[in-house]
Amino acid sequence: MAVEIIPAILEKNFENIKIKIQEIEPYVLWAQIDVVDGIFAPNVTWNNPAELKMLNTSLQIEVDLMITEPEKHIDAWIASGAARIFFHVEATENPKAIIQNIHEAGIQVGISINPSTAVDILYEFVPHVDAVLFLGVEPGFQGQTFHENTIEKVKNMRAKFPEIAIEVDGGVRPGMARKLAEAGVTRIVAGSAIFEDGALAVNKKIEDLLHDTKLN
Repeated sequence: MAVEIIPAILEKNFENIKIKIQEIEPYVLWAQIDVVDGIFAPNVTWNNPAELKMLNTSLQIEVDLMITEPEKHIDAWIASGAARIFFHVEATENPKAIIQNIHEAGIQVGISINPSTAVDILYEFVPHVDAVLFLGVEPGFQGQTFHENTIEKVKNMRAKFPEIAIEVDGGVRPGMARKLAEAGVTRIVAGSAIFEDGALAVNKKIEDLLHDTKLN
């Protein structure tokens, strides 16, 4: 099964998000927008779901909510037009209620964990979600070094749940992308690896990652 590459966008304002969406729009089907509240992780990004609703794009949008108590904000993100919403299991005491709320709105839901969180904390939720996401770096910033224990998490999840969609987000470059493909990843989410050399290099960066994941 081919691995999908999803560009990650982590920005302070919506204008920069729109610029990056335009840069990648010809080359991918999905984009991920990272939302950080400064509490769950030490950074503050753009976080206005009402603006997302006005985004004019052919891309499907997933959001990764790196925020505390996502249940307090989930209704606004459900109304934002996002096609898939991830939240972090470490950030809430009631993941099942959030999962149910998102699914009842007809939106895909995924659950995420940080590099230091054990994979088995997700097992009880996997039958109820559309995807799981492993952060390969600490939440909040792009351009960090990849935590290689993420590869084992992917292997363990794939062995236990052969059908679940697995995303890895953060620190993935060619070479590591191949290892993740071999481990059973479904989607690779990359930010700095795609955008670091500017708009003219975006297509090549995506193609380099995609080529690296082809195992035959």
